[in-house]
Amino acid sequence: AESAAVASALGGDPTSVLVGEDATEDAVTRRLGGADLLHISSHGHLDDLSPFASSLVLAGADELTVADVTGLSLGTELAVLTGCDTGRGTATLGGDLVGLTRALRRSGVRRTVVSMWPVDDAIAPVLMREFYTRLMGGTSPAMALTAAQVAMSAMTATELTSAYINL
Repeated sequence: AESAAVASALGGDPTSVLVGEDATEDAVTRRLGGADLLHISSHGHLDDLSPFASSLVLAGADELTVADVTGLSLGTELAVLTGCDTGRGTATLGGDLVGLTRALRRSGVRRTVVSMWPVDDAIAPVLMREFYTRLMGGTSPAMALTAAQVAMSAMTATELTSAYINL
């Protein structure tokens, strides 16, 4: 639902997104190179004991780890990760925070939108549609996210359910 909502808000073809079995590490990595905008909606895995093993879960047993992302050279303007805890990381003894956000920044991503907590699978698609609609209207990522959150908080449970059903 989220991939279709994002593709629609961006004016793209919902069938062109990598979903399910198609979202392998190889397929995702191949698309990262020339992307101005990266949106990955998957489960985030935080590994406190080995922060470079923290990852985004992909198809089958595939993962995109912090170590994998750190090794990439991207020129991406904006990366959006809507998996649970994708913004969290592990603090090192030197005070650095090792996680997906740092790895993305290290690989050349200019801006990131990540989650610091669990993500509701029914709410995220609605929030992302609101976010991308505003972003495509010329609003900055920070303001687009804020406006989308405000719009979501003003919705009743019935309106949220309707918005999800009508994606």
